[in-house]
Amino acid sequence: MTDIVKQSKSVVIYINPYAHTVRLTLEGEGPGAFAEFFEEEYPESFTACGDYSAAVDHALTEIYKKAQIPPVGATVIIPARLLTVDYITIPTIKRGKIGDAFETEYKILYHHHEKLYKAETMVASNRINSTFRLTVVKKEFIDGIKEVTAKYKLVSRDFVPEPCAVADAAYMLHPQLKKTACIIADVRRSDTLITVCGKDVLLGSYSLPFGWEFLTGEVVDETELYTHDSADLVILNARERAKAMKLTTFDDININGKKPRDDNSPPPPEEEFSDEETLNFDEETDEEPEEREVRPAQPKKVKSKRKLPAYMLRDLPESEEGVILENFRNIQKRILLIERQCELSGYLPKIETVCLNLPKEFEMIASKLNADTEHNKLHWMNLPVKSNPKISSVGLYQFTAREMKNNSRFPVF
Repeated sequence: MTDIVKQSKSVVIYINPYAHTVRLTLEGEGPGAFAEFFEEEYPESFTACGDYSAAVDHALTEIYKKAQIPPVGATVIIPARLLTVDYITIPTIKRGKIGDAFETEYKILYHHHEKLYKAETMVASNRINSTFRLTVVKKEFIDGIKEVTAKYKLVSRDFVPEPCAVADAAYMLHPQLKKTACIIADVRRSDTLITVCGKDVLLGSYSLPFGWEFLTGEVVDETELYTHDSADLVILNARERAKAMKLTTFDDININGKKPRDDNSPPPPEEEFSDEETLNFDEETDEEPEEREVRPAQPKKVKSKRKLPAYMLRDLPESEEGVILENFRNIQKRILLIERQCELSGYLPKIETVCLNLPKEFEMIASKLNADTEHNKLHWMNLPVKSNPKISSVGLYQFTAREMKNNSRFPVF
C-alpha cells in the first residue's frame, strides 16, 4: 500500500451512468486535496436495468485488486439523472405549522413516498404562498450502495446530489456567486451538468450526454450527439397505425338523417318534366341577365421565401477556434433555453451570470461570447480552478463533497 493511499482521510465515490464507470477518489486534508484516482468500467446492462449497487460492487472489486483502501468514511455522489427535483407551492401559514402542511401535500402528490428519501428547502415565500424545492431519490439506490460499501469496510456517511456538489464547489472557488443568480456548466469529457442557482440556493439541474471531447476536430451537428432510435420508432409506429386505419369520407357520415349512399346501388331514376314546366324554364333562360358590378382586380400576392434563422446562414468555420465555438453552441443553446425558462416562470430569479468549468484549451470561449454584445446578454466567465488543475478535467462534483453536510441550503441524504 502506497503512502498516498495510507494517508487518505476519506473517499468519494461517483457513478457516471453515461460512460458506465465508477470513480473512487482518495482525498487528503482540505477540500480539493486529491490524492489518487481509481476508475473502472462496469457492464452497460447495470445502467439499463438501474442496478447501480451491482455496478459499484463490480468496480470496487477491480479497484481493490490494485490497491487496498483503508477503512475510512465514504461520500457518495448521487448522479443527477437519478434525482427528481420538484416545486411544491402551498398557502403561507404560521412557521410552526408550515412543515406539517408541506408533509401533507407531499404525501398527496407522491403516493409511493414510502419508497423515497426526500429533502426540501423553501426557495420563495410571501404573504400568500410559499414554494418549496423538493429533491427525492429512491431508497433502493441509497440502501443498496450502503450494503456494498460496508462489504469493503467503507462507511457511507453522506449521499450528496451531484448538482449540489457542483454548486458548492463553484461557490468555494468564486464566493461572489452567492450574491447573484447564475448557471454553472460543469463540462466534462463525455457529459455536461448544467446547474441553476439562485442566491445561495439550488434551483435545478439539466444533464447532457456529451462534453468537451466533441468540441475539437470538425463541426458536429446536433443530431450526431444523440441516439434517436426511440424517437424514430415512435414515428414509424404512428405511420403504420395511420396506414392501417380507414379514412373517413363525407359519404360515410350520416348527414341530416340521410342514409349513406352505397356505391354498388343503382343510380336513382331521372326526373321527368311536363311540357309546361319545360316551356317556363326556356322563358326564364331567355331573359337578359342583370349587369353585375365589376370589382377592381385584386393585386396578386407573391409569397417570398421563408427567412432562415441567423445560425443557419453562417458559413462553416475553417479555423480550429471557430470549430470549437460552433460546436459549443450545442451547449450554449441549452443554457439559453434554461435562462429563458427562468425568465418566464414568474417565481424563479433572472439569470445574470454563466460559469464554465472547462480545460485550459477552451478558456477563450467565455471571452468570445462576451465580445458578441449584439446577441449575448449574459456574462460568461471561467471558474478559477487554481488549487487543483485536475478539477477541470474530472469535474466539480468531487471538490467539496465532504464539506456538503455543513451547508444547509443544499440537500444531503
